[in-house]
Amino acid sequence: MDKKIERVKIIDCTLRDGGYYNDWDFDDNMASRLIESLSKSGVDIVEMGYKSSTMDGFWGLFRYCAEGQLEQIKKYNLEFAFMIDAKEFIRKDETVDEDLLKRCIKPQNESLFSWCRIATNYSMVDQAVKMAETIKGMGYKVTMNLMGVSLLTEGQITDALKKANQARSDVFYFADSFGNFLPEDVVRLIIMIKSHFSGAVGIHTHDNQGLAFANTLSALGAGVDYIDATVSGMGRGAGNLKLEQILLALYFNYDRRELNPYALLDAIEQDFIPLHKKYLWGWDFSYMLSGLKNIHPTYCQRLKSSHQYTITQVARILDEIPSELRNKFNLSKLDEISTMVIKQKKEQEGDAIELPIWQVQPITTALVVATGPSVKRYSRALRAFIEKHNPYVIECNSTGMLTGLRRSVAILNQVRLSEHVGTELDNMVKEVIVGLRSVPNALLRRGRYLWSA
Repeated sequence: MDKKIERVKIIDCTLRDGGYYNDWDFDDNMASRLIESLSKSGVDIVEMGYKSSTMDGFWGLFRYCAEGQLEQIKKYNLEFAFMIDAKEFIRKDETVDEDLLKRCIKPQNESLFSWCRIATNYSMVDQAVKMAETIKGMGYKVTMNLMGVSLLTEGQITDALKKANQARSDVFYFADSFGNFLPEDVVRLIIMIKSHFSGAVGIHTHDNQGLAFANTLSALGAGVDYIDATVSGMGRGAGNLKLEQILLALYFNYDRRELNPYALLDAIEQDFIPLHKKYLWGWDFSYMLSGLKNIHPTYCQRLKSSHQYTITQVARILDEIPSELRNKFNLSKLDEISTMVIKQKKEQEGDAIELPIWQVQPITTALVVATGPSVKRYSRALRAFIEKHNPYVIECNSTGMLTGLRRSVAILNQVRLSEHVGTELDNMVKEVIVGLRSVPNALLRRGRYLWSA
């Protein structure tokens, strides 16, 4: 076996990259099970999440990595890392906010962590270098993670490498942020990095083209030192290299017998199969389209996770994003383009049927039943309450929990309505109220029930 592959180190990024799907709000018990599994699997470093300075909404524990709530990780014979996003620590005058940096990060001898990973775009490399120098001085091992490398010229990459050398970064990571690379691109980049950077080299892949595994194997062959992966590939957009996949390959194909891919199976079955069913990361047509066009993964993820658009609509919206806006997520522009595409589609549908406006009757007491897990958990109590108090019930979509009770069903968009085509609602449903002014003939089922909200 190649000695380089024998020594390659594995960083698990599940809690950090996977957090883009659940706002870093992982259940404590699930996180503990994950770390226990990782400790047995043979990975070298666990990236627990971010140390973030932002307070612009609700984020879970692993967006901040508050060390007082992570004391349990001390018992594991693992190294732990956190990531910072360079842009959060840059002032408006483009200088580094050293005070903010030190408020968020303890000196290493007081911390649970031994690694800090700095995520930066090329435009912020100078500031990221200053952060690396400061954090190295605090006792941490530091990786410089250059994002969006598929957008950069060879000269820009070389410039970033020289600056990372000046900061004495332990590892230079290149991130295939848009899932755009092919295996030959990976080999070319590693050769380039090794010719300009004296430290170790790492790769962080995304699976937009279904090539995260192939690209990582190419990186191993080219002499990479560090590889990132996540359990079941859970990560932003299409997700990452699957940790269990690379562990299996290293164990069987490269004789890395100290690794134990089987240690992950309980966590996968108990936690990650249900998470995947809920969030549906992974390769599909629209994620590959975004990867080929170097479109920021949040565009596609936002469209898909809203459950408002068909896959055809998602593809059309992605096609309409102007090239100058593809590299950085712009929510207002996405909303504008989405509205335009949906309007165009409606204009093209000559067979669309206008729906009458829902006439709300006088209601004394109304109960809106959503689709969260508590509905299933408390379904008996919920049914008993409805039978006793007889409120006007509006069920969001059809949960199946209220069958046989008199109610209305609200379906807010065409995707959800499509899911109900062919599903026979019981005769206690008075009406179906949709958030659409018109629907194609193909979606018009049991027309007397359909009203527009």
